[in-house]
Amino acid sequence: MNFLDLLPDDLIEVINKKLIETQTNERRKERKKRKKIQKEKKRIAKHYKICEKLLEKAYCRYNNISDFEFCIGGEMPYIKINFIDSRFNEFVTIIVFD
Repeated sequence: MNFLDLLPDDLIEVINKKLIETQTNERRKERKKRKKIQKEKKRIAKHYKICEKLLEKAYCRYNNISDFEFCIGGEMPYIKINFIDSRFNEFVTIIVFD
């Protein structure tokens, strides 16, 4: 025999309500977490597209690009470009942003 069988019906109803409330609260938290993750993924994808456009412009403007790095983490995305400047024959790093 289960000890819940010995409890009165009104007490069992209260316990069931509390269980349902905790389950719904857990589902809400999970939905909020998933929504936040999706929002962050969309922001990163948008910043990545902006960086790709900046890189295309940089290839048109600068010659001999040897290396580049996308910096997406902050408020404004930018790229770091490394290349050899033919005028001075030196290795140059520049930051390009919109």
